[in-house]
Amino acid sequence: MKANLCLHCGAFAVDRDALDRVQTPEETSTFKPISHGILLEVVVSSVEGLGWKVVGEAHALNEATERYFGLLQVSPNEEQDGDHGFVIGLRNSNNKRMAAGLTFGSVVFVCDNMCFSGTVTVFRKHTKNLHEDLPERVRKAVEALPSVSEAINQRLAGYRQTEMSDAKAHDILIRALDEGVIGTNQIPVVLKEWRAPRHPEFAECGKTAWRLFNAFTEAFKETSIWNNASRGTTFQELFDRCVSN
Repeated sequence: MKANLCLHCGAFAVDRDALDRVQTPEETSTFKPISHGILLEVVVSSVEGLGWKVVGEAHALNEATERYFGLLQVSPNEEQDGDHGFVIGLRNSNNKRMAAGLTFGSVVFVCDNMCFSGTVTVFRKHTKNLHEDLPERVRKAVEALPSVSEAINQRLAGYRQTEMSDAKAHDILIRALDEGVIGTNQIPVVLKEWRAPRHPEFAECGKTAWRLFNAFTEAFKETSIWNNASRGTTFQELFDRCVSN
């Protein structure tokens, strides 16, 4: 799964059933909480309404169980389609400190320190009419799955066909550092993955943009450097710009 459910701020992994056992606080005139389990059900229902399948999942709660973080790997087929995953990230809070959120793409980062990024991201505060309009907002967002998936597949196919020299890979690495996408401590990880990928499938096409892209994503998995959605967008835009030149 090309995704990051990063737990280093006290959250712990749970199964789906544990979400239904979390007690949701009573609503007030200004605070309209939604249970973690219901949020998950709304997203899964929207995905299945497209004819897609959930082929993998991961869920976590913070110690007080008031915050939820989750990942769903989805596919138009019964199994993962191709050598990359399409992932939906979820988050929810019952303590008024974090909006309910949904994000999806081929590279998704969800962290218990509030980091949350992907290709498409939607947030909804726990305010009036949440229960009425959240399902519709989720449905409309999920309806973009096929088109976004196709665009990502085309992009990644282009990466596989784009040969890349060591000099260009090093240039992109320095540009990523200059633009704040990575830190100096991520440079060795990217270089190691570029020179000798830990996953053999990333080396099958030789030295290509696909190989370098995955070198970066492996580095992101080991750190919270991707600490907001704009940083993820900056990386994607930088990478595409450098590959096309």
